[in-house]
Amino acid sequence: MKTLTGPGIFLAQFAQDKLPHSSLQSIARWAKNYGYRGMQIPSWDKRFFDLDKAASGNAYCDEIKGMLADVGIEITELSTHFQGQMVSVHPAYDLMFDGQVAPELRGNPEKRRQWAADQVKKAAKVSRQLGLDARDRPGVLDVAEVREQLRRPPRIDEERRVRRLEPGQPADVDEVRDEQPVPERRLEPLEP
Repeated sequence: MKTLTGPGIFLAQFAQDKLPHSSLQSIARWAKNYGYRGMQIPSWDKRFFDLDKAASGNAYCDEIKGMLADVGIEITELSTHFQGQMVSVHPAYDLMFDGQVAPELRGNPEKRRQWAADQVKKAAKVSRQLGLDARDRPGVLDVAEVREQLRRPPRIDEERRVRRLEPGQPADVDEVRDEQPVPERRLEPLEP
C-alpha cells in the first residue's frame, strides 16, 4: 500500500440512516467534500461494507475500490473495533454485548466469541485483498483517530454546531476546573 498523505476519517462515528451518511458512496463523497483523502471503514456496518461478501472473493473488493477511486478517496483500513471487543468478554458484560449482536448469537457467549474471532480473521484476509497493510487492532488506542480529531476540517465543526478548540484551550470541564484559582479560605474567630 502506498503512503497516504492527508487527513483520514473514521466513518462509524458519522453513520446514520439518512443521506449522505447512509451508504459508502454517499458518505465517501461527503468526506471528500470536507477535504478527507482516506477513510477507515467499519467492517461491521453493512450499509458501508459487507465483510462476508468481500471475504468470498475479489470482485466485491475491486468494485468498492473502483467506486472510491471515482470519488477520489481511499480506504486506509478496515475497523474491527466492534467485533474485536467481543472476542473476550467478561461474564459481567455478557448481557450488554448480547444487545449488540444478531439475535442468533444472543445468550451464547461462546457462539458470540467464535463469530467475533471469525470476523476479525475475515477482516485481516479482506485487508490483504484490498491491498491494505494495516488493520485496526481492537483494544488499542488508534493514533489515526486521534490525528483525525486534530486535523478535522473546520466545516465539520460548523455542521455539528460545536465550538472548535484552539491549541491550549481547555477541552472539558475537568480542565476548566483545574485552571480555576482556588479561593483562599479565611478563618474568622468564633465569637464567645
